Amino acid sequence: MNDETGTVQPIPDLPRILRETPTFLHAEAVQGFGKLPGDLPAPIDLISVSGHKIGAPKGVARCRCVAAMGIGSR
Repeated sequence: MNDETGTVQPIPDLPRILRETPTFLHAEAVQGFGKLPGDLPAPIDLISVSGHKIGAPKGVARCRCVAAMGIGSR
C-alpha cells in the first residue's frame, strides 16, 4: 500500500510471475501490514514491516526471510 496514494500493488500475482526466475520476492509491507484484509500469498521470500505502525516503539522493525535463502529470520 502506498502511503501517499493508497495504491495497493498486485502482490498476489507476483509469485506466479516470478516462479520460473531466480528472483527473490521482497514485500515491503510497512503501510499495509495489519490494515489490509487477508493473508499475503506464498511464496514471499522476504517481508519487512515497521513496528511503530503496529504499536511498537519507533526504530523497531522486522524482516522475515525464508530458510531456503540461507539467511533465516532476524
